[in-house]
Amino acid sequence: MEDKVALAVGVAVLLVVVVRKVVGALLTAKPKLNLPPGPWTLPLIGSLHHLLRSPVVCRAMRDLAHK
Repeated sequence: MEDKVALAVGVAVLLVVVVRKVVGALLTAKPKLNLPPGPWTLPLIGSLHHLLRSPVVCRAMRDLAHK
């Protein structure tokens, strides 16, 4: 009897994992856009290093937008 319970629990867990993978793949599957390259980023700080070169942040953002 214990073998049947263990088998049922194993099948249920496997079924949940498979369904979750399939649903996750369907929800996250988005078409890949062919966008032009943006400014290069560094891990953890992103594009902040591009803003530090300019004394005025709004001008730095404008220059990044023009690039």
